[in-house]
Amino acid sequence: MEFPWDFRIEEASLNLINTKYSVLLLLVIFLTSSISARCMPEEKSYKHYVEKSTFSSTKKENLKTIAKLKKHLKCYPDKKVFFKLAVIYEFQKKYYLAGLAYKKAGKNDEYNRIQQIIIQKKNTGGEFFLKLAKDKSEKLYKQYKTKKAFSTAFLIIGPIAFATGLSLFIHDEAGGTNSITAQYVLMLGGLTMISGGAMLNAHAEKDRLFSNAYRSLHENNFSEPGLTPTEFLASSGNKNLILKHISSKHFACGLAMAAIAWPIIGFGIYSYFDTANYRIEKDDGEDPSSSLMNIEPIINFLLYFFVQSAVFVPAISSLIIGARMMARSSKWENFTNEPTLLTLKSISPMINPITKTYGISMGFSF
Repeated sequence: MEFPWDFRIEEASLNLINTKYSVLLLLVIFLTSSISARCMPEEKSYKHYVEKSTFSSTKKENLKTIAKLKKHLKCYPDKKVFFKLAVIYEFQKKYYLAGLAYKKAGKNDEYNRIQQIIIQKKNTGGEFFLKLAKDKSEKLYKQYKTKKAFSTAFLIIGPIAFATGLSLFIHDEAGGTNSITAQYVLMLGGLTMISGGAMLNAHAEKDRLFSNAYRSLHENNFSEPGLTPTEFLASSGNKNLILKHISSKHFACGLAMAAIAWPIIGFGIYSYFDTANYRIEKDDGEDPSSSLMNIEPIINFLLYFFVQSAVFVPAISSLIIGARMMARSSKWENFTNEPTLLTLKSISPMINPITKTYGISMGFSF
């Protein structure tokens, strides 16, 4: 066969090296974007977010205004801006959030007035709030069961598949004859399943804890007028400690995924050249009378290259997802249990390390 296999192997090795550097570049970009938060200079931020924000009678426009004010407040906790935020929340009848904003603005009289409104509103019932909490709890619990089932299956089947493929690989290297495809499909597929199982297990645990939190709201007949259960758990400071609690496990799962990516890449590279050598030996036994104009060898090589390159997709995905999980968990470790207006990524029950139960300052447990 006339097509220069040696040239193809050299070209392939360069492509693989470029792939490794691309993975590292993507890893740096994702870690940087996950950890760092940029702030404009205060004067520029005020002009861009605060001066351009307007109070409106429409919900859509007010939501845009709230988002702008929050972006400024994340960097610069200006009491005047908190007061603007409080007025909008009160107009929206989100009294809990309005109270927090008035307190941040130093308007204690307004804060006390809002507390009286909240007491009056709670006495009128909160059936819709409780229904939302129950529905959310049930939905998350179903997601937990599904993810946990797949995670368990992957973490059982994955190691078995990898061990089987590795046994075939070792036997083949020792002089045996086994299918190259079977060896690498089992090894790479097994490692990919282990990585996927670790990711699903981490997310399943997160869903379980939040399902318990929503169920606790419903079972304890707790409601907050003007808010959904999700808004309340986030803004009240009742979300951060769940995330803080699972941050170490989340980090471990992310680290495992990132670590598994490298054996996948290693076996992928080895399989690339192993298969190429197999093709060379096979082609040496064929009739080399085909002309240079015959494009079938080229098509076969391109198809081979495409299939082999697909091996690196799960490796790159595992590396990136694992890195993001580690960056996210590092951020969760620094969360506090204080109520917040600036993000929907914060919940904080107090964990009893002996009973592993949660005692929430608002009067419920889960």
